Amino acid sequence: MSDASDSVPAYQAIRMGVPDTPAGQLADAEAWLARGPYPEVVAVTEPSFLVAREREQGGWEVLPHFGLTGAREARAALAIRLRMLAQQAARSGDPAAATECARVAAGVVLESAGEARAAGARLRVVRAGLFIRTGPSGPEPPRGSDPGPAGPDAAGDQDAGDQDPGADPTAGFVIDPAIVTGMSAGILKVDLLSLGPRPGDPPPAREDARRAAQAYPGGVLLPAAFMLARQSRAGGWGPGWPRTWPCPQAARDFLASHFRLGPAAPRVPPPGTRDAQAGDLLIAGRSYRVVRVERLVRMGPDGPEGPRRCDQPG
Repeated sequence: MSDASDSVPAYQAIRMGVPDTPAGQLADAEAWLARGPYPEVVAVTEPSFLVAREREQGGWEVLPHFGLTGAREARAALAIRLRMLAQQAARSGDPAAATECARVAAGVVLESAGEARAAGARLRVVRAGLFIRTGPSGPEPPRGSDPGPAGPDAAGDQDAGDQDPGADPTAGFVIDPAIVTGMSAGILKVDLLSLGPRPGDPPPAREDARRAAQAYPGGVLLPAAFMLARQSRAGGWGPGWPRTWPCPQAARDFLASHFRLGPAAPRVPPPGTRDAQAGDLLIAGRSYRVVRVERLVRMGPDGPEGPRRCDQPG
């Protein structure tokens, strides 16, 4: 008897299994436990963008210049990547490929293109929707398994074994629905894919969301990102800055640097301070929180979703 999943297109399949590493198992368990105190999943207003390259063996590899906040910025990053390919081709003695890459890079800028083919490479600007978990206590903060130093001063310990707190685990990540994920990640993917348009969005954005759900019904979760939220005078939470960071400590360091010259500076940890379990930060009477952000790339028969019409123009 054939499995029901045999009739599901590869780009729409959700493959779940037990993570094969202790770290993966811990992360999956923490993801499941987070559903209790943070039961609601809400979309962040603005998506982020990245540039990815199609792989011969399947999937799309995320290239540097990831985490871009606008479609225009992402297209500029795509053009930069093509110029880099042109330089590499010139150094390797392939003037034809160098000329082709440079020509395509110029076309990306002039035509505001979101995809390019040159010298055997296919590159695309990819859209990632952003979501946060929230509950009665506000948005979800970082988890213990999230990237960053294990404790104070761990970043300076050569034997700590922790990754560079400024490194982004998305670099080199392969966007491929065929890769097996943990059970909690698979359930989250189903939840995010089933979310409808945001009620407060304008009609063009809502129509784009419905169109994307039909054209890109599958999805892949990127490694989590982190943003800064600010508590209002009334007690609610809203975005502090329109950007994300690759790890919790990078967000904290930004906040510390932003306020280091102000009167609240003594109450903010200085840049480089390592505290993976830090809670809310009180600055000038306002609470700030590092918030965990889930990122979903929608997938269709031709690969990952690119920018929508309602995204940043230009």
